[in-house]
Amino acid sequence: MDEVERRLDHFDWLVHVYRQPTGCTTLVADLATAFLLSLESALQVLNTEAFHGGFDRWILDQPQNDLTLRGLRSMRHLEAHVRNGGLTLPVQRFGSSRFAGGTDPGQTLAWHWTAIEAPDFHLLSRPRIGIDELVSWNALLEGEPITSLMQAGLKQLVQLFQTAEVQNGTLP
Repeated sequence: MDEVERRLDHFDWLVHVYRQPTGCTTLVADLATAFLLSLESALQVLNTEAFHGGFDRWILDQPQNDLTLRGLRSMRHLEAHVRNGGLTLPVQRFGSSRFAGGTDPGQTLAWHWTAIEAPDFHLLSRPRIGIDELVSWNALLEGEPITSLMQAGLKQLVQLFQTAEVQNGTLP
């Protein structure tokens, strides 16, 4: 879980430091993909250490397994198995900063993931969201910056670990 938090911290730092997309697009994409990988890896550790194979049934009943968490997991599978390297070509949105002044141009940059198109969705062997949720997930992708989705996913991950710890005793 520490690795997931570290990836989010790096991503947050990067998007705050670089207000212009020039020169940092690849780094943003790499950090976003690394976050998704770390999130999925943490869930796989939870599966191995706490559930010994019963994780998939358990997580379906957890309130933390919401559209955001399932969507992030679907994005990870999309990156790994369908778009391979093409997931995080983030959509960039410019806005104004209240902190403009001096040499600060007052522009800020928000990074958004691209939507999951139906043809790509159908190529996933184990999508975590349903086809009926694709419109809602894509609306979330358009409305929320990557950082916000990462923060929500990390919060859900922490709560899942806490729930598993209560149910199964101390986790290694």
